[in-house]
Amino acid sequence: MTFRAFSSYAWKVALGVFLFAYVSSLVDWVEVYIKFRNVSPIYVGLGVLIVLAQAVVLGWRWQRIGKLDQIDIPVRHHTMAILISFFFSQGLPASLGADAFRAWWYARRGVNAAQGLKIIAFDRIIGLVSLAAVCAASIVVFAARADNAAAVNSLGVIVVVALAGFVALVLPFRLGLTAFLARQIHRLPQLAALMLDWLIEMREFFRVGSKADLAIILLLGVAVHLMTVFLGYVLAKGLGSDVGFLGCLAAIAPALFISYVPISIAGWGVREASLVFAFGLLGVDRETALLISLGIGITVLVVSLLGGILWALSGMRHLYLNEARRRVAVRS
Repeated sequence: MTFRAFSSYAWKVALGVFLFAYVSSLVDWVEVYIKFRNVSPIYVGLGVLIVLAQAVVLGWRWQRIGKLDQIDIPVRHHTMAILISFFFSQGLPASLGADAFRAWWYARRGVNAAQGLKIIAFDRIIGLVSLAAVCAASIVVFAARADNAAAVNSLGVIVVVALAGFVALVLPFRLGLTAFLARQIHRLPQLAALMLDWLIEMREFFRVGSKADLAIILLLGVAVHLMTVFLGYVLAKGLGSDVGFLGCLAAIAPALFISYVPISIAGWGVREASLVFAFGLLGVDRETALLISLGIGITVLVVSLLGGILWALSGMRHLYLNEARRRVAVRS
């Protein structure tokens, strides 16, 4: 690891630790312990089932996106890869580790790097846009229940910009935008030209499928995020909170949106600070909000460990290590 990479990783760890320490200073840990002790294992088991079902939906969404580019791998294989990617996402900012594994997984199935990265990027765009759509619904709930107008307005601006950018720049409306963008490539610096070329390719990618294909993919994206909200709702009920599903929608969706930014390791710290703040606006005590956040993170971590077991037992770990040894031997 280079010094630059180490520094980038270190400050993300530091930020996560700082945010978690700050949130920890705001809660009564005796109350946290009491609430935690009273949670029935049934709610924990239900939470694990929700995350496992979420992996299936994620695998289905990824598979349908791949089919737009003539890649037809069964959903069950995508689901297994998603579970393993959960394992790799736990040690890196945002979803970088998961995406690196998925690119390697694609390569093992004969998908070239450029095509694989394009599909994975498309999948991330769908995830972000569908989350923005869910956040749009959360704004309505916040506006009705929270007193902090500034927080509602800030969230609204972020969501509107994300959705507007998706509609204007990515969706393949035939307004002559693609041709206009293509004419600008030779006028830009190399890096900007490469990014613009990637954007054009992404617009063309949207044109491959029908409107029904795109609608199904977007609905699957929305379903993924609503399942996380439902997970939070189940954990809230396990903690004896009277916060409803709509309240969880209002608080959890913005926290997920913020966690898309790679500023901490697997979202730890950022998620806790965001949820404690958001639930606080809805009148939920900090101890309950923190436990909901920790519950979401720990449930995903438990499922990711199952992904790690799959990684080891499936033979992929052995295959990866052999490839790594061959690369080292070639360099030597």
